[in-house]
Amino acid sequence: MFRDMEVEEQISYLRGCLPLNQFEQVTSQHQTYSEETVEELIQEGKDVLQLQMQEGRDHWEYLKENSEVIGDQELMEKSYRELLYYFVSMGNSLLETYPVPFSFNEDHEIAELIEDGEHTVESLRTHIIEEGGEGSENALSEMGRNIWSVIEEYPQIRFIYFEDKDHIYFEFWVKASEDREFHERKGEFVEFPDIRKIDCRLHLDDNVIELRGRSEREKDRERVLNYVERIFGNSTALTVNPEDIDITDDTIRHFMNLPEFVTIPHASKAGTADSNWTSDSDVRDDDEYPDHRPHNYGNMVFNLDTVGRVSFQLSADDNSFRIFKHKTTPEEHQQIVDYIWENTNAANN
Repeated sequence: MFRDMEVEEQISYLRGCLPLNQFEQVTSQHQTYSEETVEELIQEGKDVLQLQMQEGRDHWEYLKENSEVIGDQELMEKSYRELLYYFVSMGNSLLETYPVPFSFNEDHEIAELIEDGEHTVESLRTHIIEEGGEGSENALSEMGRNIWSVIEEYPQIRFIYFEDKDHIYFEFWVKASEDREFHERKGEFVEFPDIRKIDCRLHLDDNVIELRGRSEREKDRERVLNYVERIFGNSTALTVNPEDIDITDDTIRHFMNLPEFVTIPHASKAGTADSNWTSDSDVRDDDEYPDHRPHNYGNMVFNLDTVGRVSFQLSADDNSFRIFKHKTTPEEHQQIVDYIWENTNAANN
């Protein structure tokens, strides 16, 4: 889609994809635009993604250590689209995640393909482009959607990525408010939107959507789920069933009896502990341990064969979970979620 555009159209499209400062730094150096200008803008976008991934928890370095890529140059040779996927999907630690079950609608063509295991990435991608919601084709393009051109006060799809034929990753943006800042090059005040982001992973093999955001509202989550329901067309292939998830105290007790369970961590009494109880190594050995409130445990630590040591927290109050592992590849994160969902179902059956 993007590569089929004329150069001027590509430049205009990229303005809606890249940070304004970086876009103008490149375009201000050219009186006329060419294919080289387009490639320079794409490279600038990749440089920005690299810098952002190197900040804070340094996801860039972790990605190099835990993938087939071993050097900066080799990683930068990946497409902008793939780097954007890593940037979006590696920042999920600590975010509250809502698992939302769904069921397939048997009369839908795509639902039948999926349930029979006859679907492919290409068949699903083609159907999304032909039948999906507004912006789906752009979100599947090389650069993702030109979000700055369409962002609104309700969730807009920015990016769709097929991890494999059974897992599809989505990112949505919402304009929360606007701030006026002085733009030195333009010599005038410019409106900069404050962004809320929501992302989700659709598990076609496990019939669940994992949904999480940054300062998102409940109505934002509802709009996202409505969009995903219709990703294969207005005649919905799937129906979300949020009422079918029920994380209880017994669910959490089930997790603590799993062979992968290690402990419940406590820090010192200096105020760094996640629990409100004591600094004993295991809260179950603590006289103050409240048997009737296991969802106050805080983090539970597990040792998973495919991922190693990881901690997460289940909430019986909100039917949600948080994964506390700062550095995870998308593959590792998917495996942790699969483990949580599999055992949540096992506990309730």
